[in-house]
Amino acid sequence: MTMGMKHKTGSAVAMAAAAVMIAGAGAATAAPPSAFLGSWDGHGRQVVLKPGGSATVSLASGAANVEKWTATWGPAEGRIDVAFVKRTLRHGDTAGFGLAPGKHWLGRLTKVRGFTVLEFNPGLQGVYWCRAAANRAGVCGA
Repeated sequence: MTMGMKHKTGSAVAMAAAAVMIAGAGAATAAPPSAFLGSWDGHGRQVVLKPGGSATVSLASGAANVEKWTATWGPAEGRIDVAFVKRTLRHGDTAGFGLAPGKHWLGRLTKVRGFTVLEFNPGLQGVYWCRAAANRAGVCGA
């Protein structure tokens, strides 16, 4: 994988992909990297995937518990691999987020209630990240 991210072993990727297929709400879509570009949001969370492989991730639990991270991302067999680089903000109790430099989330596109959403596994399986239309429809939280 490019952009300085560690390559996952074939068996680890296969196991993660199998877990995603079993647990997902819809069929996984093998998508080109460009399909992932842009901002994906939900209640208390946002990931922005930028051209060139950089990303930012924000997670919040209530108004007082917030973490923001820089990350890198790239293609991973029809999905994406997001690698956390550096925490840029921490406020409150964020221990439950489980993030650390070098941690990876494997993301895929899936359909939920007719909308294409982003889901990470490992990461936050069953928690969807939406484009604006799906978020307004309540697919990704309040």
